[in-house]
Amino acid sequence: MIKKNSMKEIIKEMENIPELKELPQSIREAIKKNLENMMFKIPIPIITFKEDNWFVATTPAIDVCAQGKNEEEAVKNLVAMIDDYMTDCDTKKPEIKTMINMQIGIKTIPMQFPFCDLGSDLNKQTTSITTR
Repeated sequence: MIKKNSMKEIIKEMENIPELKELPQSIREAIKKNLENMMFKIPIPIITFKEDNWFVATTPAIDVCAQGKNEEEAVKNLVAMIDDYMTDCDTKKPEIKTMINMQIGIKTIPMQFPFCDLGSDLNKQTTSITTR
């Protein structure tokens, strides 16, 4: 009996299902291919940035993020998290239409902060810039 699993888990566990083991290999492969065809890829926007010594990758499409020692690792970890999130049958998902049509804009806006709130490193940098 198959318990409620993600499609990837079902495909992975196929070889452990006694009824399927009895079928010819070509039939098992056809079943596996049909299950894989039930999944599809859509583009999901991601954002990466460096925060202290870590790289962070995030997606506003499903509001998850991951970190890594470099940008590649952060993206790889994010892909794994998105995969887990999207293949978990019990997790409520956003509508596919919403994810496909999502547009991301990044802007830099000037903000004013008092010097006391910027931290000692930034105070030193700002002071050296303004005294030149």
